[in-house]
Amino acid sequence: MLFNLISLFSLIVVIFPYCSSDGDFLECSKQELCGSEEGKRRALQCVFLLSQKDLDVMFEMLNRRYPDTNDMKDIFDEGCKDPSTFKENIDYYFEEKNKLDLSYTEEESGQILSSRACLALMVSECQIKRAMSGLFGR
Repeated sequence: MLFNLISLFSLIVVIFPYCSSDGDFLECSKQELCGSEEGKRRALQCVFLLSQKDLDVMFEMLNRRYPDTNDMKDIFDEGCKDPSTFKENIDYYFEEKNKLDLSYTEEESGQILSSRACLALMVSECQIKRAMSGLFGR
């Protein structure tokens, strides 16, 4: 019981603040989403959890920024060449998508949630690894 309380306290006081820093989030995003072919594959797998409507809108918006691309893999390959610009282009996608005022079915909303949770999990894994190595000196 005491061990559980100490663990919970450590999680709240040490790990959460460490994992929630913006710089750490951005670094982990770059590392996990663009750092390796496996990371890109996993990220695309998460993106493909979206509904076809969202995939079409995403490709259309991002293809404006990366006009020589033919599919989402090409967009990721181009975007990962300059992750900072890729982040700006993803922000652009969300801004433009919000202007469209799209309506979603319950199933489509669930697909959006699944996709975002999948991507967030990838980044969180990196953040937790960093936090744990910071705590235990590895």
